Amino acid sequence: MAESIDEVWTRRAVFHWIFKLGEKLPQDIHRLREDPPGDYRIQRRIGKARRLLLHYGRQVKEVALRLGYSSPAAFGAQFLAVTGMTPQQFRLHHDIG
Repeated sequence: MAESIDEVWTRRAVFHWIFKLGEKLPQDIHRLREDPPGDYRIQRRIGKARRLLLHYGRQVKEVALRLGYSSPAAFGAQFLAVTGMTPQQFRLHHDIG
């Protein structure tokens, strides 16, 4: 962070600034993307699920629990709604081997 003659950044001030930035970030993203913040969170969550399923070979149940879904069925339903395929279909469709 740049220092000026008038202002010296303390560790507490930096953490406070980062915390405030984190609170404001979803609102800023919403303005830029014009999507509701909830939709953005769902997209991010499904993006993580895709990576876990493909790159790390995680089981559907493990991905569901790791990402905070109440059940594998709830995860599968949301995954289907966002991607148009079940997690199993997604994995088969993107299977390289």
